Amino acid sequence: MKVYTLYSSRTDGDMFIEAVFSSYSALVTWLEVRVCKVQELGTHSQLEDQSAGWFDTPSKDGVYYSYEAFDVIGEHSHKTNTIQFKEI
Repeated sequence: MKVYTLYSSRTDGDMFIEAVFSSYSALVTWLEVRVCKVQELGTHSQLEDQSAGWFDTPSKDGVYYSYEAFDVIGEHSHKTNTIQFKEI
């Protein structure tokens, strides 16, 4: 499974982890509920291997958003809203 880490940054270059999601759709939903409509963030650019992406336009607060996808061995439980990592 993939885990998506959402980053925020202002023009000063400091980057912060906003949240971690178990799906890309959860990431987009969080942005739409908490920040603004994703369409307002402009063009969505993505690396060829889809391991990372960013939005070209800042939010109304001047914050830029990007994300990175990581492969993990585990599963997400919708009942407990947790990720259970499996031992190798």
